[in-house]
Amino acid sequence: LINEKKAAKSKRYTDSGKLHFHKVYCWMDFTFLDFITGGTELDFSVAVDFTKSNLPMNEETSLHHYDKNRANQYEIAIAAVADICQHYNSSKIFKAYGGRPLMSWGAFKKDGGLPSAARATQMNSFEYYEVLGEHLVPYWQSGYTFVGECPRPP
Repeated sequence: LINEKKAAKSKRYTDSGKLHFHKVYCWMDFTFLDFITGGTELDFSVAVDFTKSNLPMNEETSLHHYDKNRANQYEIAIAAVADICQHYNSSKIFKAYGGRPLMSWGAFKKDGGLPSAARATQMNSFEYYEVLGEHLVPYWQSGYTFVGECPRPP
């Protein structure tokens, strides 16, 4: 250990003692960029609430309201998240189950079956959609209709 004041006063000063370590631990706090640089990729999944509480899409107060001139809340959210994730996924392709990247919240019975209102969101197969320019196509084509509600947009 060197005391700078003592070292400046005397040329014969060597040190004020020694410090010995018995154990030394070294760790790194990784950042998001460290993981991306290391090859970590992000995937993208969407869960869309198609319960009746969100109202039929023909009602302007519905979260699923379809307007060719203005995006609804789900379209804005899907586009924003997909736009960010696509930069961290080399394939630019995200899984869409049954042709739709969606899941019906609270639609499953205790036995695992689907009630009739949720049949439009039943997932049977894997299909893939390129995210660039097409990440909203599965949502638009989802065919989400419930008994007594209006059909999907053309």
